[in-house]
Amino acid sequence: MRLRVGFTITEIMVVLIIVGIFSALTFGAFSKKVEIDKRRNAAENLKVIYNMEKRYQLDNGQFFPPKDPGDGSCSAATVADINKDLRVFIRDSYFSYSIEGECSGTKTMEYRAVATRSDGPCLGSTITLTQAGSEPVVSACAGW
Repeated sequence: MRLRVGFTITEIMVVLIIVGIFSALTFGAFSKKVEIDKRRNAAENLKVIYNMEKRYQLDNGQFFPPKDPGDGSCSAATVADINKDLRVFIRDSYFSYSIEGECSGTKTMEYRAVATRSDGPCLGSTITLTQAGSEPVVSACAGW
């Protein structure tokens, strides 16, 4: 009688198939959690913008971005403008941020801060926060 040492190829293949099934089942749940965390981070960045907008309004009597004297519009601010003029540091490779102002007379009286998903399964979905300061409004995405 021969003494058996080790595993057969069939036993190893069965174990690999079972491990593959378990990893496939957990990957979906994991990727959804990652998407939710990215959305939460963007919402927190919008809350930081909201707080800095309140400070900017107290200092300047209007919200950011200020009215452009050239064309008379309240232009949309980019992340670079937001970081420089509101004195914050927002760095997010998953979302792009903008602030759109609504002018009244010579001042920006209302604003809307928007985070737009720039890649991944939720490409193009948005999170919006206004000067009212309620919870951010999230557009639909299957990953959220």
